[in-house]
Amino acid sequence: MKINIEKIEKERKRQGLTAMELAEKVGITRQAYSVFLRRSKSTKLSTLARIAKALDFDPKDLLTSTTPPDEEGKHAEINT
Repeated sequence: MKINIEKIEKERKRQGLTAMELAEKVGITRQAYSVFLRRSKSTKLSTLARIAKALDFDPKDLLTSTTPPDEEGKHAEINT
């Protein structure tokens, strides 16, 4: 399963939140959120759940089961 980064960012912007504000709601640093977006580290399900809660989403709505080729890395791996 992949995390739909594009959907998260779209919703964050729709709600008028900065990356810093969302990171604070989630309980992580802005830098950690930036790493999450870049997929530099695998993401834990607990982090995804906190991001989903902060954006009023069900975590499964932020996942995709397919991994189409993507030049900008719009999806991130998750660790269970």
